[in-house]
Amino acid sequence: MVRYEVRRCGGAALAVPTGTAAALGVLLLTLSSSWTGWLVGSAFPVAVGMAAAMVIAGEDALELHLTLPTAYPRTVRRRLAVLAVVSAAALAGLVGVLAAAARVAEPAAVLLTTGCLATLLFGTAVCVAVPTGSAGAASAVVLAVWLAKLLVLGGVLGRSGLGVVTVALAGVVLLAVAARLLGDEEILMKGASA
Repeated sequence: MVRYEVRRCGGAALAVPTGTAAALGVLLLTLSSSWTGWLVGSAFPVAVGMAAAMVIAGEDALELHLTLPTAYPRTVRRRLAVLAVVSAAALAGLVGVLAAAARVAEPAAVLLTTGCLATLLFGTAVCVAVPTGSAGAASAVVLAVWLAKLLVLGGVLGRSGLGVVTVALAGVVLLAVAARLLGDEEILMKGASA
């Protein structure tokens, strides 16, 4: 069943976070930079958000799927879980390699801040892609939220514990809203026909 869900997620969606992690690893191991933690914490969450938008908008036969015995929200949750596991493994591998090469001073802090921002962008992508059915619209909103976090909230909240928790909590709230949207077939059909 896991192999099937991996296939249904799509190679492109799973390649986005893993490819981003690999590219960042090569780049940051090749170039000496004091911005390593910031680059990982900024670029990787955007890749996760984009991949989540691709997974949600990638359902070709939504009307058919809604007639199957397995509920569509359950199927989507399984696919998103596969993406979340792949993304977490890619992030852990990237930070582990960078820490072993002494390119990251505080690997636990980088994991935590990157994971929390990835949760926010993951939730944003799902919350927008479900009612719109559009990976493009969800990706645009993901970029807008990322820029808002980078330019506005980053200055207000900083890298404090409160800021990290606030970002993660916002992501969880967005995922809860998306879960409610997934349960509404009328919203799903409007998104599919848009």
